[in-house]
Amino acid sequence: MITKKLLVIILGCVICICNLNTSVTAMENEQDVIFSQNWMIEDGYIEEIVEEILPFSTIVNMNWKVGAKTEKKTKAFYKKAGSKITVDIKVIPKQKVRIGIVAKDIGRMYVDTTNTVKRTFNIKKTGEYSVFVTNKSDNAIYAVGSYTK
Repeated sequence: MITKKLLVIILGCVICICNLNTSVTAMENEQDVIFSQNWMIEDGYIEEIVEEILPFSTIVNMNWKVGAKTEKKTKAFYKKAGSKITVDIKVIPKQKVRIGIVAKDIGRMYVDTTNTVKRTFNIKKTGEYSVFVTNKSDNAIYAVGSYTK
């Protein structure tokens, strides 16, 4: 019979394993930010305050195989106007590709390349965005690198 203590240990290990591939970085502001232990979370209100005070982004690593004449894209993620999405992706082997971001109601911003893209896209309109790689060549490629969301 599984005890509560063993169940908690197993659950903790599963949570740790699930979070192994997510890198998180924080950018510092010139001003000191003081967090109060008296803040209460109510309907996501604290998340909005923290994002405005201390902007941060999550770096997501990628290693995609993209077939010939195929496009792959990430799941959509929410970005506010005034924020940024940075892509740093290398194409192996060198082939003609299009790398960028797309939003349903906003359209596409992209770079055509055969090699590496390191580009920061400024978000002008709040919405749901995805990062995409379109392989325009007749051969499969690998898109290796990262993007921020």
